[in-house]
Amino acid sequence: MKHCSALYFAVLVLLFLAIPEQNSVNAFDIRTYGDVIPNDWIIVLDESITSLQMYLLNAWMLARDLIPKEFNTSSLENLNLLSLVCNITDLLELNDAIDISGIIKFIEQNQVFRKSVQTNPPSGLDRIDQRNLPLDKKYSSVPTGAGVDVYILDSSVFLSHQDFGGRATFGYSAFDVERLQPCDGHGTHVAGIVAGATYGVAKEANIISVEVLDCQGQGDTVSLVNGINYILDQKSLNPQKPAITVMSLGGGASTLIDTAVRNLVDNGVVVVVAAGNNNEDACNTSPAREPSVLTVGAMIPNRDEKSSFSNFGSCVDVFAPGSDIESAWITSDTSSEELSGTSMSAPHVAGVAALVLGEYPSLSAYEVAAFIVNNATSGVLDKIGAGSPNLLLSSQILPPPPSATIVPTTDFQPVEDSSSEISYVPNYLLLWIASFCVFLL
Repeated sequence: MKHCSALYFAVLVLLFLAIPEQNSVNAFDIRTYGDVIPNDWIIVLDESITSLQMYLLNAWMLARDLIPKEFNTSSLENLNLLSLVCNITDLLELNDAIDISGIIKFIEQNQVFRKSVQTNPPSGLDRIDQRNLPLDKKYSSVPTGAGVDVYILDSSVFLSHQDFGGRATFGYSAFDVERLQPCDGHGTHVAGIVAGATYGVAKEANIISVEVLDCQGQGDTVSLVNGINYILDQKSLNPQKPAITVMSLGGGASTLIDTAVRNLVDNGVVVVVAAGNNNEDACNTSPAREPSVLTVGAMIPNRDEKSSFSNFGSCVDVFAPGSDIESAWITSDTSSEELSGTSMSAPHVAGVAALVLGEYPSLSAYEVAAFIVNNATSGVLDKIGAGSPNLLLSSQILPPPPSATIVPTTDFQPVEDSSSEISYVPNYLLLWIASFCVFLL
């Protein structure tokens, strides 16, 4: 009996020690920002947390059916994070039960992040991010094409234009010159539609100038093939790097040009080509007739019909905005200009290809092309021309951002407490032992 009485006394002492004084909300450093999610908290644990404390914390969560959300912390210097959906009073109750204030650095309330929306965008951007008219004067895209290289096979790009934000670089010139001030604005306009901060579809893609057209906007087979070879060489140096080539140019049928662009596609480079501006069958021109490339016809953004000048036919894969399109220009590093042509349509598609590759970088060039065609808005265009597909480019190709309540995660890595080998005994077990001893008494 004496032994049991001693045990009973010891248990009561343990119970007394296990009951901390009541704590208030001020015990925590609680941080809230932005559009918060009610009763959703991210707890940053101190590095000193021990195995025993972690066990107590897990037991508390288990007793209340609280399942922590997964949280990958590699970008957060591997902080010990715990993401819980619970009321702040639950946290206070937890603190009252096991005094967690000393092992918590701070608590940040989960919040909603949303895609950025461009208001009053150029009409081409306005059209491709919605399935149907009327235009809503907004453009948004997730992701942004970051990490994707887009080669502008054209006249030289005005690299210092502010709309490129330092993402435009010189790659190659068939004329053995790196032009700081382009003599023709076509390439700059095309680049702006692909990836300009204001005028572009993929606002964080990289732009690489490959000059194959001169100051009159003309080139030849040799200059085009040399430019294509440069891109092929760059791709071979970094095969895993997502790459796109946009060719807002064309000429008569050419086996050499068709072969060169097909080799680009076979080596993983998405090739986007203008259908041409002669209101004729695109199958009569190269590289538009090459089946491996994405050939793009022009449409009027606010009327959903083919632009009168645009080529058409079975060699066209998709239509994109091409009438009265505003983009970057070369008269100053902030200038812009409105142009019309399938040359303006092709970079819209190249920009969407950059969005796709930014999210799915392992896709082949053929898979990206199929992705874009399959995702196009069907049946909304008029006067598309004989044999043309009734398909309008859409930038709404990716799933929406994950719900803010779904947070990626990792397992906890508590610091081992080398000072103690004590195993945790739940309070309810101590109470049971004490009650049993009372019964024996």
